[in-house]
Amino acid sequence: YLAIQSGNASAATILQYLSPLFIVLGGIFIKHQRPLSTDLIAFIISLLGVLLAITKGDLTQMSIPMNSFLWGLGSGITAAFYVVLPRPIAQDNPPLVVLGWGTFIAGVLFNIYHPVWINTPHITSTVVLSISTVILVGTIIPFGLLLYSSRFAPSDVISIMDALQPVTTSILSVIFLGLEMNWVEIVGIILVIVAIYILQRGRRNMEKINYREDEF
Repeated sequence: YLAIQSGNASAATILQYLSPLFIVLGGIFIKHQRPLSTDLIAFIISLLGVLLAITKGDLTQMSIPMNSFLWGLGSGITAAFYVVLPRPIAQDNPPLVVLGWGTFIAGVLFNIYHPVWINTPHITSTVVLSISTVILVGTIIPFGLLLYSSRFAPSDVISIMDALQPVTTSILSVIFLGLEMNWVEIVGIILVIVAIYILQRGRRNMEKINYREDEF
């Protein structure tokens, strides 16, 4: 949000989607793991797809101040930590328990900075519905599923799959809001889908290779 406030949403979103790169770099320098070539290819293609889908081909939207750039990089790094750090806990505990404790602790710390009783908005049915939507649809369901998926998929795969978010947003905007897509956005969506296919195909081939090695 700070990156958006000081810059713009397009650039901030692209910087946030650098999280797979930070995960790969962490694996290389900390765990000394060599990334799959298909993962790197999928990351580059998905990043390009998100770039086209969000900017609609207008790259001037990527021009932002330095402080916005730094906040955006920080968003990408913390997003990488969010995917990687909960994995050991999520393996042995229900995702909703992990999410609940994380949200509770974050809420307590945030209230030290900005208590909920200061500048409280006027409570209306619309506000309650909006907050409930953010809590359920925007927090519990997506982040619960993300934590659950960490039991089955590597962190870099999960973060690349997150590129479906802006694609889904674009499609839903067309369906429910009547917005129109240009050909650049369509190409971006196709690139994200291709990236996910490459990612899945590479992982499947790796499983086949490991299976054959186990046979011998």
